[in-house]
Amino acid sequence: MSLARIPVILAVALSNHATMTPPNPPPEGSDKKVAHGAEALFVKTVRWVPFLAKSIVWAETLCEIAVLLALRAQSSSQSPLAARLLAILAPAHTAVRIQPSPALLAGALCSHSQAARCASRATAHWAGCSRTS
Repeated sequence: MSLARIPVILAVALSNHATMTPPNPPPEGSDKKVAHGAEALFVKTVRWVPFLAKSIVWAETLCEIAVLLALRAQSSSQSPLAARLLAILAPAHTAVRIQPSPALLAGALCSHSQAARCASRATAHWAGCSRTS
C-alpha cells in the first residue's frame, strides 16, 4: 500500500474545491433581485450545489486517507483503531485494492489543469475589470 496516493488525492480535492467556489459572492442589498415562485426555489437550490459538491469531495478524500493510514498502521502493528476504521470504511477487504494507478494520475492531471484554467480566466477577468473602473 503506497502512501504516495495521499498527496495526489489531497491535490485533487483542493483543485475541486477551487473550481467549485463561485468567483463572486451572492449579491446583497439593493443589487439582489427578488425572485418568486419556481425561480426562487431554483436560486436557493443552485446556491447549495457548490457547498454540497465540496462537502462530498472532502468527505470522500478524508475517508480515503483514513483507510490508507489505517492500512499502513494495521500492517506495521495490530492496531484496534485501524481494524475498526477498516471495518467501517472498507468492508470485506476492499481497501487492499486501493493502489496508485495511471487512471488516478490522469484524473489528477485533468483536475489540476481545469483548476489552473479557471484560475487564469478569473485572473484575466478581474484584471480587465480593474482597468475599466
